[in-house]
Amino acid sequence: MSDLGNRLRSAREKVGLKQIQVKERTGINNKTLSGYENGVSEPDLESLKTLAALYKVSYDWLLNGESNAKSNDDDQKINLHTFSSRLKNGFHDKNITIEQAAEECDVSPEYITQLMNEPKRLPGATTLFNLANLLGVTPDYLGGFTDDPAGTSANTPRPKDMAEFLDREEVMFQGVPLTDEDKEKVKNVLAAVFMDAKKRNKRK
Repeated sequence: MSDLGNRLRSAREKVGLKQIQVKERTGINNKTLSGYENGVSEPDLESLKTLAALYKVSYDWLLNGESNAKSNDDDQKINLHTFSSRLKNGFHDKNITIEQAAEECDVSPEYITQLMNEPKRLPGATTLFNLANLLGVTPDYLGGFTDDPAGTSANTPRPKDMAEFLDREEVMFQGVPLTDEDKEKVKNVLAAVFMDAKKRNKRK
């Protein structure tokens, strides 16, 4: 295994992602990723940058082992400012009150107020998704990871519980184990439900 492959595997495991989950977020085939990690092949420049962003490590560290931890304090500050600004503007444009947002997200009004004014960090993935759904934009846009209200980004935090649950081999329904194809169908249905909810909110 190459040094680059070792670092790719180490970075992926550190953020708790399986190869199939990396494929879902980046489009990089899990067999291709396995080849990268085992030193069979090397990623192109764009793929390496995408993986560095997803794993929250520096491009230089992946490439040559330098600058191990990515210093993203400045990026985080920019994201927080963008997030709070888009949240406030979205509430204003949609005539959504703090109380309505709190009820929708199952959090306190005080927490929503903090997110609007002085967020210390981005909210958890579930809350981020709920707020984005309420505003009719993608969580990627609300979080400041893209400038396209309908766009997506590999850097956006995602709710993990359902994906991890479905990726377990022992998942069963009424005593029958789910195949990989079954799991993909469930994920597609959940994605369709989410998109339908977004459309309904846009019509409000």
